[in-house]
Amino acid sequence: MFFASLNGSWGRHSLAAGVLLVALTAGGCCRDRMMISQRYVYSRVEVGDFSCRPIAEYIAQGPVQNVPCGGIVIMAVERTIFQPCPITFRYPLGRPVNVVASNIRITPAAEPSWLTCMDGGL
Repeated sequence: MFFASLNGSWGRHSLAAGVLLVALTAGGCCRDRMMISQRYVYSRVEVGDFSCRPIAEYIAQGPVQNVPCGGIVIMAVERTIFQPCPITFRYPLGRPVNVVASNIRITPAAEPSWLTCMDGGL
C-alpha cells in the first residue's frame, strides 16, 4: 500500500491516496491522447482590397467566427502577405487573428503539408 505506516493505521488513507494518484495520472494520459488524435477543419481565408487585389491569405484552423464589427476571428496556422513581395509566415501552435477587410473570401482547405509532417504524419 502507498504511504503505509508500520502499525497499519494509515491503511485507509493510503488506499485513498493511491486511488487519487492513479486517477490523476491516468486522466492526464487520456486527455493527451485525445488532444493528439483530434482533427481540425481548415479554411483558406483570402483578403483583398477595394480593387480585389490580394492583400493576404490565411490558412485557418478550426471554426471561422463572425464578429459584430464586420470582420472575422480565426486561429491562423499560416499567413501569406503579397505586397511588396510574397512572404509566408507559419504558426505551428496557431495565432489568433482578427480579419477586417473590404473583401474576404472563405473556402475549404486541406491541412498544410508542413503541419502534417510536424504532427508525425498522423
